[in-house]
Amino acid sequence: MLTLEVITRKKVMLKTETLEVTLPGEMGELGVLTGHVPLLTSLGSGLLSYGQGKDKRLMAVHFGFAEIFGNRVTVLAKDAQTAEEIDGAAALAALEGLQVALKGAVAGSEEEATLSKELAQARTQHLAAEALKALQHSHQHH
Repeated sequence: MLTLEVITRKKVMLKTETLEVTLPGEMGELGVLTGHVPLLTSLGSGLLSYGQGKDKRLMAVHFGFAEIFGNRVTVLAKDAQTAEEIDGAAALAALEGLQVALKGAVAGSEEEATLSKELAQARTQHLAAEALKALQHSHQHH
């Protein structure tokens, strides 16, 4: 078993035992099973999933680091939400608004950098909400 801990600046979001974890590494998705080599990786904004098969749980995590050591996965994220907490429609509206704002931002400006990060977060939240819907949908059919 792996011990997964997700910690944001505000609180410990999650501490659980699980068989596998998928992390949104900056270089792409990273799957972790027991016995993984020790690793420190930076995270982008993306979906973290854990559990197995039908019992998959999802979180949106935004920027930070993950440390894999022993059978422990510690995620230190700037921010995170469980998929259940996210309002998909609000995330989509934010996503669309940010895309427009970003078009009007000056290239290379601080505003552009901030908007890009916010856009990545909104995109992740929307993805998490959609993925949760798909998971719930597949539960109803089995």
